Amino acid sequence: RAARVYSVSRVLQRCELCPRKEGALKRTDSGGWAHVVCALYIPEVTFGNNVRMEPIITSKLPRERFSKSCYLCEDQGLETQAGHGACMACHKSGCRLAFHVTCAQKERLLCEEEDSRDTRNIVYCGYCMVHFKKMVRRLARQQDRFTISARLVSLTLTSL
Repeated sequence: RAARVYSVSRVLQRCELCPRKEGALKRTDSGGWAHVVCALYIPEVTFGNNVRMEPIITSKLPRERFSKSCYLCEDQGLETQAGHGACMACHKSGCRLAFHVTCAQKERLLCEEEDSRDTRNIVYCGYCMVHFKKMVRRLARQQDRFTISARLVSLTLTSL
């Protein structure tokens, strides 16, 4: 059964986890609203029912997430929005940049990666622009090497 997305009255509700009002909002355990995408990408946020993806449980969210400022909002001159909601951190170890999930989504910085501890699981993560671009270049180089290796194997097999 598909998850329900609530149609909120004519007055748009703001997500508890980001400054955005539009998008797929669901009820939280505190009676507010949150985006499903925000719940997926902030590690401490869970769902009361994983199949229906509701309610969104935010009670285990550390307060530090709310004290970080979104660098993407700040870069766009939206300082008043930068401090609203909870921010996720760049997935690159050692990077201190933080951002709202929906800001990263808008900039196409969100990823789904294979969990290194359990390949059956997916890790929802995001990168700052600098580390995202580096990751894309690294993956492109790996793809080029794979393509060259596959061609060499193919040439070797056809010459046998």
